[in-house]
Amino acid sequence: MPLELVPAASKEEVLLCQTNNYELWGAPLTLEQYQHRDNINYGTSYMAIDREQPEQSNGAVYFVLKDSATGVIESACEILIRDCWVKRAGRLVDARSAVLGSVYTVEKYRNKGNASVMMKELLRQLRKTYLTGDCDVAFLYSEVGEYYSRFGYRSFNVPVFVFDITAQDDRSTKIGASCAVEYETLYMDYAEVADDYRGRIRKLVERDTDTDSAAFAFALKPTAGLFEWFANRARAIYWAVQHPDAHAPPAVEHERASGSTVDPALTVPTGYLVRHPTADAPGLSYVSFYPEFHTGDCYVTAMHAHDVATAVVLMDLVLKQCAVWKLRKVYAWSTDVGDFDNTGRDPLAAVDRLQHAFATAAGPSPSGSSVAFRVQDTNHSLSAIQALHRTSNTDPARPQEPFVTRWEGNGKWCWF
Repeated sequence: MPLELVPAASKEEVLLCQTNNYELWGAPLTLEQYQHRDNINYGTSYMAIDREQPEQSNGAVYFVLKDSATGVIESACEILIRDCWVKRAGRLVDARSAVLGSVYTVEKYRNKGNASVMMKELLRQLRKTYLTGDCDVAFLYSEVGEYYSRFGYRSFNVPVFVFDITAQDDRSTKIGASCAVEYETLYMDYAEVADDYRGRIRKLVERDTDTDSAAFAFALKPTAGLFEWFANRARAIYWAVQHPDAHAPPAVEHERASGSTVDPALTVPTGYLVRHPTADAPGLSYVSFYPEFHTGDCYVTAMHAHDVATAVVLMDLVLKQCAVWKLRKVYAWSTDVGDFDNTGRDPLAAVDRLQHAFATAAGPSPSGSSVAFRVQDTNHSLSAIQALHRTSNTDPARPQEPFVTRWEGNGKWCWF
C-alpha cells in the first residue's frame, strides 16, 4: 500500500511512537518515565510541539509514516526547527535549520525501504513547506555511519575526548585545580551563558577564512532554551533513576503549569560559570554538561574558557561532580574543549597542551599515567548537513551548489 508522511495528528500518536521505540531508546527507564522525559521538553516554548502553524515557526514537529489505506503507523521521525547563521558569498545571513532525530521503523515493517521513503519525503516537505529560505539547511547526528549521505548529507566527523573516571585512580578528586577559583553552579538559568556563547559562535562563522566563491558556512544560533533542554532531560532522568518504580514527579508537572521553582530535591548541576573581573581576563568562562544517569556517561555540551588553566578548572569541576554521581565516562567533543577559547583553531592542536595541563594539576598517579583523557577519532554520533535549496546540475562530476563547506560550533550542544 502507498505510504504517506504526515505530522502526528495528536498527542496519542506521539505516545504510540514512543511506545514503539521504547525498547531501543527508553530502557532502563520505565515507559512512563521515558515518555515524561521527552514530553516535559515538548511543552516548553523551545520545542512547543502543540503550537499552531508549525510550518511557520520554530519548534518540534513529529512526523509519522502511515499506510495511507489503513492508517497504521509504520515509521516515524521528528525535527526541531531553529534559527541559524549562514555565510555565503562573503555575506552573513539569518536562516533557519531543521535537525532530524528519532528515526525509527516498527520491527515488522523493516527491510522494505521505509527509511528511504521517509527521508526523501521529509526533505521534499522541508523544501516546499517548512524551510523555504534560500540558505536554509537540514542536519542530523547519525548512529548508522554514512547512511544518510545517500540523501545528500555531508558528514563532518568530530573526534571526541574521553575522560575515563573509573580508570584514572580517582584522579578527578585529586586534581584540585578548581579549589581556589570562585565559580557558580548552573542548574536551569542559561540566559547569560547563551548570550555570551551566541556572540562567540557568530564571530566564528563571520571569519574571513573562505577563499572559494562557492563557500557556504553554517552555525546554529545558541539559545537559553537549547541549554535548558539538556537540563530538563537530566533532571527527569535523575529523578527516574532515584525512583525506579514511579512515574513523573509532581513537582516538575507543577513547574510546567505555574512557572514556579522546581523542588530542590530535583535540582541537578548541569554547568559551571567563572566570572573574570580583571582587564587581562574579562568576561565569562563556562562549561555545560549533560549527565545520563541511566547509562553512566556524561557529555560536555559546550565550553568557553579564557585560557588553558581555566579549561582545566572547568573540566575538573565536571569530573568531580561525575565522580560523586559514580558515572563512568565523560565525553567531550574536541570542538567544545579542544577549541576551548572559541578562536577557531584546529581542536586537536591543543591536545598535548591540555593533557600536560591536566597532568600537572593532578600530579603523578599511582599507575604512573600522566594522561587525563584520550582522543577517540571515531564519533559514534556522526554529524551531517546539507543546504536544502541547491541548484540542479547536469554535470555528474560536479556537486550541486551550494555545498556546506564549513560548520562552526559543531558540538554536542547542537544536538537535538
